[in-house]
Amino acid sequence: MTSVKSLASQSERSLAMKRSTLSASVQLTNSEIESLREGKKSISAYVQREFQTTVLPKLELLRKQAA
Repeated sequence: MTSVKSLASQSERSLAMKRSTLSASVQLTNSEIESLREGKKSISAYVQREFQTTVLPKLELLRKQAA
């Protein structure tokens, strides 16, 4: 048998999920969309720089060691 506490927590989760679903349908403004795009570009540039300076040299070293 399901306890009252368990039922209460399930209904709270259900309500929270409905709220997040409703807020996801709100349209973003053009400035918000552009801000997200700029953030994406910035993250992409960072990852590419880190890959070139950190990961790639380590991969090359491992390739040389394996050969």
